[in-house]
Amino acid sequence: MVDTAFKPYRDILSTTPRFWPFPFTLANFTDAVRKPGFATDLANSAVVTGAVVAASVVLAFLAAVALTRFRFRGRHGFLIAVLVVQMVPQPALLIPVFLSSRAPTC
Repeated sequence: MVDTAFKPYRDILSTTPRFWPFPFTLANFTDAVRKPGFATDLANSAVVTGAVVAASVVLAFLAAVALTRFRFRGRHGFLIAVLVVQMVPQPALLIPVFLSSRAPTC
């Protein structure tokens, strides 16, 4: 993606690939910024990102407090499950989601 961002438009779909963009250009960035609605799209993305980050921090904080303060059955197993999920690469976690979405329904 980085390589394509700095290539001239005529070289993006070229049949002969090149690792380094030559000539180096910033025209793709200026074209993107000049498109109508770019500022609105950027503001919408910032608002959604900020809301999701705030909600995630609050939810994660409350979950962490609950796991450290309260003793309940299955707490230890839940913590181990969270640790195992953290060690698995993200694409490997998406495979079952993809397969379940394609499963035929009865």
